[in-house]
Amino acid sequence: MNSLENLTQEVTQLAVKQTRYSLGQQINEGGTGAVFLAQDTELGRDVAIKRLKHNSNDTATLFPDTLRREARVLASLNHPNIVTIHDVYRDEGEICVVMELLNGETMNEVAQRSSLDLEDLAELVQQSQDALLAAHENDIVHGDLKPENIMRIHSGNGRPQYKLLDFEQARLTDLSQRTDQILLSTYGSPHFMAPERFEGTPPTRAADIYAMGCVYYHALTGTLPFQGSTPVEVMYSHLNHIVTPLCELRPDLPAWVGQWIDWQLTRNPSDRPRSSLAVSESFRELKQQFNTEAA
Repeated sequence: MNSLENLTQEVTQLAVKQTRYSLGQQINEGGTGAVFLAQDTELGRDVAIKRLKHNSNDTATLFPDTLRREARVLASLNHPNIVTIHDVYRDEGEICVVMELLNGETMNEVAQRSSLDLEDLAELVQQSQDALLAAHENDIVHGDLKPENIMRIHSGNGRPQYKLLDFEQARLTDLSQRTDQILLSTYGSPHFMAPERFEGTPPTRAADIYAMGCVYYHALTGTLPFQGSTPVEVMYSHLNHIVTPLCELRPDLPAWVGQWIDWQLTRNPSDRPRSSLAVSESFRELKQQFNTEAA
């Protein structure tokens, strides 16, 4: 197929995509792009479409084949605790990710209203680590875990269901090795970034585990574990492990909860839990032991 035929095919495919998805109102906006309510006219269902901000360094922008390949990997996860990716296309130079429409609240909204108790935390840990395990086993690292990227929705059985969002950004972006703080903050949230990320290390499973530990701390206290008035001060807190012990903010919780979270927030990545499975299993064992001793 010659270059003219390639161009004609791409233009035709783009026109089909634009016709299929009818964008409505904007429902959210973050550092990586805006999310819109949309209608999939072909299947007759409501969806959410995230238009990723253009970045000339993005692998997906430079290599469309990478975009399609990574999108297929993400779509194949099909996990109950990971937002479902339906489709990916490009419109006016921007990458558009079509995903299931979720009705619920982010963990940031949950924490602002009230802090989780031990039973609530148990649900969050099990579901979020199950999702991370599924991703990591498929060689997918999230890279930007934070309360805004975890949604709690109410399922029919009365139990909350947690969904991890924005997995597409982790796979569609080629993280530069530059240590420029501005560039690093583009690909992660400083308050939830593992310390090695500030040193120029790309996202890893260990960094995801660290970030999720920060999320648990925030969900239990309503405060950020590593604080600072500037990004540099926040980075310093991470690098020097300056964090208020959980037991001081939540004396009502058993001491092992704070120790378990501290394990995930260890400065050295090799000293953290070896996997998401180790995180969830250790929590379950500690909680079971606690319940047995309290009985």
